[in-house]
Amino acid sequence: KKMETAFEFVVGMNGQMEDKTTPGVNANGAFLCCKATQETATLFIVGVANKRLMLAKDVVNYKFHRNSSIDDFVREKQVLESVSAQGQKAGIGGNYGEEFFQDQMDANKMIQKGYVKLWTANKSLLPQNVPDLQKNTRPRVTAATEEMILALKVFLQFRINKNCWTFVKTEAEKPKSFLSLAEPNGKDAMRKAVVRLCAEVE
Repeated sequence: KKMETAFEFVVGMNGQMEDKTTPGVNANGAFLCCKATQETATLFIVGVANKRLMLAKDVVNYKFHRNSSIDDFVREKQVLESVSAQGQKAGIGGNYGEEFFQDQMDANKMIQKGYVKLWTANKSLLPQNVPDLQKNTRPRVTAATEEMILALKVFLQFRINKNCWTFVKTEAEKPKSFLSLAEPNGKDAMRKAVVRLCAEVE
């Protein structure tokens, strides 16, 4: 089906991940929408941003146990170039895609830094279960990023609407829907992740 008329997405609401389903979703746990409206497109992109932010804890958990730096500028540059190229192929032109996905990396780091501060102050809060970064976590981050490219393509048609930021801000501040808001620095990270979505921000 054409992307403009139909799309599937996992929004990560209430902490659900790819392997969970709820009433009204298909067998893959993905919400099916028959036509992109501003409301559904906003839910789509904010939901995927939430899903990606929720993976920050697993990333930093692995790095913290190995005394590794949060920053990996060489890899980040490679990932950003790859994602930007994918965005260009999807029709996300100019520097917008690159800037938007840089925001996603920066937002993710905000949560990671929050956890480093938390665990440094109280080692008892550090999770003992450490998912493998290469085998488990990064593939999920990659999958969420690919969903985000689709979400962004769908959303762009509403970017210049005068009420764009009202829709985004309202959706992005729903703590009962998006668990990343409860993460360390979660509210600031979510705003960072979505602030570039609209042409005008109040």
